[in-house]
Amino acid sequence: MIVEPTAKARRRVWTDIYQPLVAEGFDDIAHYTAAELTLITDFLRRGRELHERHLARVRDMSPGDPASP
Repeated sequence: MIVEPTAKARRRVWTDIYQPLVAEGFDDIAHYTAAELTLITDFLRRGRELHERHLARVRDMSPGDPASP
């Protein structure tokens, strides 16, 4: 059985939840230059990649591994 939201529910989710978030987010970043946004984007991307690499490393540790916490 597949459950899907109605058109009214989809509109309300957009109007009540996501649209205000998007509008405020755009307002928050409007004062940055394109170069600053590029730098911020690169910083966030590299940070995410770093955490993903170390998440994979920790997940690969076996419980008896001396490197395991």
